[in-house]
Amino acid sequence: MSNKPDKCPVCDMTVRGVEHTTQYHKMYFHFCSQQCLDNFNERPDLYLKTSIKVSGEISKHRLIRLSKPLNDEEADVVKSVLFTLMGVNNVEIGLTDIKVTYDLKQVREKQIEDALSGIELEIKNSWFEKMRRRMMQEHEENELDNLTASPGSYHNNNNNNNNNK
Repeated sequence: MSNKPDKCPVCDMTVRGVEHTTQYHKMYFHFCSQQCLDNFNERPDLYLKTSIKVSGEISKHRLIRLSKPLNDEEADVVKSVLFTLMGVNNVEIGLTDIKVTYDLKQVREKQIEDALSGIELEIKNSWFEKMRRRMMQEHEENELDNLTASPGSYHNNNNNNNNNK
């Protein structure tokens, strides 16, 4: 047995302990956080395919609009909460918005929104904003599904519909 420390298959950080562990195809994988374990359980092939590992980070830039302005203390809390999420690379707080840059392979917009809801931050919830966020989340899920799909198959059926005309 090797004394080499385990690396988290999601974020490549060194894993300390076996608190976050799962078995997949009769192999045990250890993770640095519950967030990485959850992401792996959703799409294990995304993190095990060599071609995906080599491709590196999938950088996303999102704007989250707020219902009301943040004061300096609230802005500091938002930053500290978002930086606890694996994959969040940058956070810029405006008067009524938050710009977040993150690695899609490690964190999704939905997880970011959930973290903000956990501190009771009021995200703008107009019909348009809800639809915009939902479309971004669907796009992220499709992008991740396509990365794990077999070559030549995609999770967007528009090509199939055009061929049948």
